[in-house]
Amino acid sequence: MSPDPRPARRSFDELRQTVKVVKPVDFQDRYREYLEASDEKPVLAAGLAPLLRRGSLLDIGAGSGDVPDLLDVDQETYTAVECQPEFVRLLRDKGYRVIDDLFPCQVGGPFTNVLLCYCLYGREQCELLIHAGWAAVAPSGQLLAVTFRDHLDEYNSLLHRVGHTNRGGLDVHYNFLTTTFASLGVLTTHVWTSYIYSRDLAELAGIVSFMATNSNVGTLQRRAEIYAGIMAERRYVDERFRTVAGDYRLPVHHHVFVVAKDVS
Repeated sequence: MSPDPRPARRSFDELRQTVKVVKPVDFQDRYREYLEASDEKPVLAAGLAPLLRRGSLLDIGAGSGDVPDLLDVDQETYTAVECQPEFVRLLRDKGYRVIDDLFPCQVGGPFTNVLLCYCLYGREQCELLIHAGWAAVAPSGQLLAVTFRDHLDEYNSLLHRVGHTNRGGLDVHYNFLTTTFASLGVLTTHVWTSYIYSRDLAELAGIVSFMATNSNVGTLQRRAEIYAGIMAERRYVDERFRTVAGDYRLPVHHHVFVVAKDVS
């Protein structure tokens, strides 16, 4: 009998070791600059508000709490999972219940709503987080996820043009997520659009290069290369994103998955 060519499926503990969150040394400052230049959080909150079911909410990767602030969540039924020390402090200062750990971890529950907002990166890590999130969903609850998509929208087209990614248009990651979520139950999807507003090209290049490298594999050197690439594409950027007032407005599309654990 020939050996099975497929790799052995790794245990939960082994997969748990693959979940990492690595941020650049200047993350907090650059992240605040991004929030000031973007309407992302208000757009996400406005989209989530009608989707969330009445009951508890587990917010995985809650960040600085901008979305729950805008949603005006009930602090008695809201739980954040966050591993960045400064974000943990901010969340607790606001009065939120915080689990200071890297998900998957012990979260209690189950919860009516489980939210994975911009934490789905890497195939094995995504699979682990999705299934762990689903396990935390109560009967008649739901799992929600917000993520980018590897296709040639305006944001990804710009990054593709400066050589940051060669995956544009393939949709490999998005198709994998769609298949994984659909395997859990009835899947619904949404697309919401926010904008990055900047006064000049240098500010836009700084924000986009930060966003593109704000990941486990991002580096300050790569950020500088993307920045230089965008600055060299002034004509391309001006034709597409410069307004009549002379500033810039770059759309960013957020793709949302919702799977309900409805018990008939």
